[in-house]
Amino acid sequence: MTKMTLTLLVSLALFAGCASTPPWDGMSQQDIAGWKGIDFTPAAAQAWHQKGFTPGTAGPWHAAGFNLASAVAWKKDAFSPSEAKQWKNAGFSLDEARKDRGLGLAPIKAKPGDGEPSDAPSS
Repeated sequence: MTKMTLTLLVSLALFAGCASTPPWDGMSQQDIAGWKGIDFTPAAAQAWHQKGFTPGTAGPWHAAGFNLASAVAWKKDAFSPSEAKQWKNAGFSLDEARKDRGLGLAPIKAKPGDGEPSDAPSS
């Protein structure tokens, strides 16, 4: 009976030890509060944190509808979250946006099916 009790206590101690490993490992209480404030799970917060984001920089990307991989790519090319969202919503890929922005163009693109204005001469 004593051996069984000891085994049970050791098992519980190991389980409790594993369960108490903090998922927010390596983050300050302020960072944890920030990530929780933008509804990131511990795993998502860790992933974004590992790519150099803080709650303050990840929040706008996430709110603009970007996942981590997309946010990293657009940010690498010096797009802000709102600017990237404009280009993306206009139907541009990152490569197209980078090229056109480099030419000084804005993210405006005709919707599929839009033709010439009705008062334009036909050819």
